[in-house]
Amino acid sequence: MNAVHLKSASGSSWKFVLVLFLLTAASLILVSCSDFTISGTLPTPGASKVTVVVSDPATCLSPNGPYSHVYLTIADIRANASDAAAPGDSGWVDLTPNLSGAPMQVDLLGTPDANCLLATLGENPDVTPGTFKQFQVILAANAATVVVNACGSSASCVVLASDSSVHALDISDEATTGILISPKQIVGAELTVVANRANTLDINFLACESIVHDENGSYRLRPVVNAGDVRSSSHSLRGNVLDGGTGQPVKGSVMVALERPDGSGVDRVMWATLAEADGSFIFCPIAFGAYDMVIVGTGSDGTFYEPSVLRYIPAGTKNIGSVKLYPLMPASASFATLAGKIGSQTNSHAGIVLDVKVSVLEHAGDIPYFTVPMSPTSDQSSATENVVTAPPTGALTCPTKMYCADYSIQVPAGSINLANFQKDRTHLSSNATLPTYVIEATGSVPSSGGVVVCNSGFPFKTPPVTPSAGGVTVPVPTLNITHCP
Repeated sequence: MNAVHLKSASGSSWKFVLVLFLLTAASLILVSCSDFTISGTLPTPGASKVTVVVSDPATCLSPNGPYSHVYLTIADIRANASDAAAPGDSGWVDLTPNLSGAPMQVDLLGTPDANCLLATLGENPDVTPGTFKQFQVILAANAATVVVNACGSSASCVVLASDSSVHALDISDEATTGILISPKQIVGAELTVVANRANTLDINFLACESIVHDENGSYRLRPVVNAGDVRSSSHSLRGNVLDGGTGQPVKGSVMVALERPDGSGVDRVMWATLAEADGSFIFCPIAFGAYDMVIVGTGSDGTFYEPSVLRYIPAGTKNIGSVKLYPLMPASASFATLAGKIGSQTNSHAGIVLDVKVSVLEHAGDIPYFTVPMSPTSDQSSATENVVTAPPTGALTCPTKMYCADYSIQVPAGSINLANFQKDRTHLSSNATLPTYVIEATGSVPSSGGVVVCNSGFPFKTPPVTPSAGGVTVPVPTLNITHCP
């Protein structure tokens, strides 16, 4: 219909046509501004758009850690409504169809954008509404072609800060079976996709906990990853850490961890980051939910600080204000070294090589255990420690019929200072109590996607270990991981 037709129409007819024309134009404008316009196409009526993003507030970036880059090339992200679906089962929904044939390389230690994201992996505008309880991250095989490749001949790699050398990152099964993200690794245990509403799924890699440096010099991925819906909480959580003695920023390094209970009574690290020189820190984006915060620090003179813990930070909190860390004096007496051995064995009582994540736990308040992140030092740049069990040698003595690994972790010689966020945050103060630590070991078969496979009594924990001050080495009872495949 054109202007001549409108002018020549009868009064009532052209008014009706004009109204219809304006309504149609208005609807087109509304559609073009909606959350569901993807490259000019609209989703199926009643469907929803799911966008997948990647974040990683890293702690091992140079100069605080050994790496300048950790590159992963991601080939696909899938979702399943079942919490028990295996990689080859039916029901997997492709959330990033755009990655088919065009995998994306992401630097997990890269500089986040204005929205605190490392990358947007892609989106699916036609997801059927429902609840998803498991996700699968497929990595590109190292021989895959990557259009823009910072790794040279490998699709995934690490770059060392010491000499800028590039080392291929062995991803093995993560390129076939993928990395499975279970309900325990999802904030809220699931992602609910609602009809006609945009959803954003954040895949958060804990890169610094995910890299294993083998004795042969190679680097391997032991993925530690979680996920959550950040559509409804596209805000940051920020704060400031001060030295409780001086009231000034800590002259040294401070690690801040956001934790949530895992259902077994242990607060697990979901995000970890380092505070800036002025004491400020930020987590962004974070999935909607309530959190606990555990903060540890070391001074430039070697002084360890007592861990400070804020409980019950409500969902939606954007700023926690200032938190104090209290130094343990003198520096030489502010820490202890927990040293022990981990053994690994199959069902048939033979030694087995395992990737083992070693965590330090401490009881405080009404939570059975908090994870106490490793205090940042030149040798400790992640929240937990990775070791690999191996056959006994002349230098490595293992329990009978087992492979094993030795570990040592420096910990504060003072116990947790605990406060509830809303009620008595300002009452957080130093205490003279010695800590009682528990060492936990969780094992997985190398190159299995980080899935815990030893199922007898997991997680394995030592009896409580109380260190004495003075930098002494405290022997920890051996942890034997048995009943592995």
